[in-house]
Amino acid sequence: MRKILAALAVAVCTARGAVAAAITHFTVTPSDTPGGIGAPPGIGEFNDSDHHLYTPASPGPNPKLVIFFHGAGDVPAMYTDFLHVAADQGYYVIGLSYPNVGAMFQICDGMGLDCAGDVREEVWNGVDTSLLVTIDTHPQDCIRVRLRALFRWLMNPLNGHASDGWDHFWDGTSIDWSRVVLAGHSNGAGFAAYIAAQKSVDRVLLFAGGGDGKDDPMGPIQLANWVAPASSTATDALRYYALAHTNDISCNMQVPRIEKLRRTWSVLGLPGVARTIDYVIPATYAPARQLLTSRALWPLAMAPCDQQGMAHMGVVANGFSPDAFLVMAWRYMLGTP
Repeated sequence: MRKILAALAVAVCTARGAVAAAITHFTVTPSDTPGGIGAPPGIGEFNDSDHHLYTPASPGPNPKLVIFFHGAGDVPAMYTDFLHVAADQGYYVIGLSYPNVGAMFQICDGMGLDCAGDVREEVWNGVDTSLLVTIDTHPQDCIRVRLRALFRWLMNPLNGHASDGWDHFWDGTSIDWSRVVLAGHSNGAGFAAYIAAQKSVDRVLLFAGGGDGKDDPMGPIQLANWVAPASSTATDALRYYALAHTNDISCNMQVPRIEKLRRTWSVLGLPGVARTIDYVIPATYAPARQLLTSRALWPLAMAPCDQQGMAHMGVVANGFSPDAFLVMAWRYMLGTP
């Protein structure tokens, strides 16, 4: 019990920022980066909310970078608790602001199993692969180009960060994906997994998301065609970690989201069985890659649908932390660079 209490105290303290005061946190507005990036008037999906970046206090000899993708309708500022913990672990961190096209299960409602992959490809690469989004009309706002523009901004001596170590991940023309941890929440977790299927990355962290599927309560769960065993893609399944809440059901879905998530973990090939993070320290659930929580992170008087929404957000979004058991799970998933 004393070990658990000590671990809880450290987890809460560092999540609140009482430790690691030398971490540097700054923001960059996408439209301030080069290349004409930012929302054209009247087109809401080209999100110009700030990127949130963190430089660790002690990067270590082999620096690595966490790139975090927010959920649909969200912004990076909603995840700064997690981003700070990642920096406290020794990572450089980018909470990326990227085109907010909406939840995939709503965009692709009634469409075939190629729909989600086509949408994700257009948001990632800016090519015209889907009629349902318009990133191709402003391709400089796709994820790939926004990342490149952000690194060019970081490397510009006039912006004050060119000597902070970001060049460990950028050679002037491309990102060193082998040093990158891709992480995301909900729809953002889907982008983390989608990109990891194409780029060999150090780790992939999926929070309440990671795959797309057909919302058909009368048949078996059908996942989008892009969701494939990680063994057949660029990033091996052993590099994946996933965390979800067992009450993540969603009143807007005909098939409970948690069922789709666990089916996604299975198809990706995450090894082992799901383990709880509730009231235990990481040594209890290591080396699990599939993590679950069932604790109420909200007032019990909430309506059921509101509780399910809180369950979906609560595994990583601000407002539910510092929750010591969540913070310990985040640290476990992140590992040490």
